[in-house]
Amino acid sequence: MAVNASSAVNDLYGDKSICVYASGRDIIVESPDKQMVCISDVTGRMRRVEVNTGRTVISGNDSGIYIVIADGKTSKLLLK
Repeated sequence: MAVNASSAVNDLYGDKSICVYASGRDIIVESPDKQMVCISDVTGRMRRVEVNTGRTVISGNDSGIYIVIADGKTSKLLLK
């Protein structure tokens, strides 16, 4: 039995919103502004990625659990 699912965290504030979610092994950030995003895995490896306004796909990730901090908000993602 195959399950194809994605998870998302939407945070709405004012007229701006940011959305961080997983699709397969990709981390997708939809942002109203250009900003830096911090991504870390459960082993503590951290990297900073600059995302542009709109949709940014961060690919090349291993399967596992990731913590993404974007615009001061923390999201937990499971990449399969």
